[in-house]
Amino acid sequence: MEDIAKLLEEKSLEDLFKFINHLVEHPTPENIQTLRGLLLVRDKSTFDKHTIPKYVARMFLALGENGLQELATLFKKVPGSIYPTSILATLFSASRKEYCDLMLFQSVRDDISQVIKEPIISDTMAMRAREIFQEIVAESQSDYDVFSHLITFIDQMSTAYSMAKSAEVDEMVRAIFDIFTESSISINRKIIEEFKKLVFTVGLKEEEYQKYLSQHPVLLDPLAKTTISKQKLGVDLITDFVIKKLNGEYVIVEIEKPSDMIFTKNNDFTSQFTHALGQIIDFQEWIESNIAYAQKLMPNIKSPPCLLVIGRRDQLNDYQQNKLKRFNINSNGRVKVITFDDILENAEHLYRNIHS
Repeated sequence: MEDIAKLLEEKSLEDLFKFINHLVEHPTPENIQTLRGLLLVRDKSTFDKHTIPKYVARMFLALGENGLQELATLFKKVPGSIYPTSILATLFSASRKEYCDLMLFQSVRDDISQVIKEPIISDTMAMRAREIFQEIVAESQSDYDVFSHLITFIDQMSTAYSMAKSAEVDEMVRAIFDIFTESSISINRKIIEEFKKLVFTVGLKEEEYQKYLSQHPVLLDPLAKTTISKQKLGVDLITDFVIKKLNGEYVIVEIEKPSDMIFTKNNDFTSQFTHALGQIIDFQEWIESNIAYAQKLMPNIKSPPCLLVIGRRDQLNDYQQNKLKRFNINSNGRVKVITFDDILENAEHLYRNIHS
């Protein structure tokens, strides 16, 4: 950091822009590290400390999708508000295949403007920039610092666009609103990666998976609205949790562990599987036999389907996979058994569809 601070002190703005261009044109690990450092040091004049991070963020685009990922990582590390909002402005503009030029380089002298580069933004990069921006917006719902950066970014962009035509202001506002709306769908890369880490962590208790899936039921059902954890049914029965869907329907969920086996070596269902299956059948029977009381606990519940999550698909041979598929078909949707791999695969598919 001391070397970078010295670099900022010694070089003119024009030479610094040329130096940034050189770093990107020769993306060695050392040069990338220096480029990162330019977003972590703020020892320059007022004008320069606004201009430099915006240009550094722009030039990360020259590194393609790797550069976008660098910006996503650096967003959580850079100090203050100038640097994070520079990254947000770059990502937002890149998502529209544009550059965040307004109020950034207008007052740069002509001789310096000659050295400013405009990296190519492909359609794939624009889509990935939009995904990252959406993920940041989603994260802002539970992170005050991220939320604060977003508010500052919107204020800066509004000020910048207000100097342009009113139609351009409206277009910018609509574009940001669209991203905020899409990001309210509670599936994002962070949720998927966190759950994947849980699935591949050995030795966790069932409660860890129950808690995470209860907090993020969209992993189990894209229409999930809320969850009811540890719903007591009668004296002896307690569910892991119950999903209430956007259409008002309920789904009872029973969560086992990824390490739990579904089949024995003889291709019979294991005792772990049959015990879990017996529990959810007991849940269904109790609700149907005590429907009036059940509806006091969960309004309008009738005869809910059940979802059993257990095991890993890669633990199953072809015969076992087909047998499990046949079990689900024969259950006619009243009971559905899925593996932890199925959750991850379905979540990836949902995520791609949302962002396509």
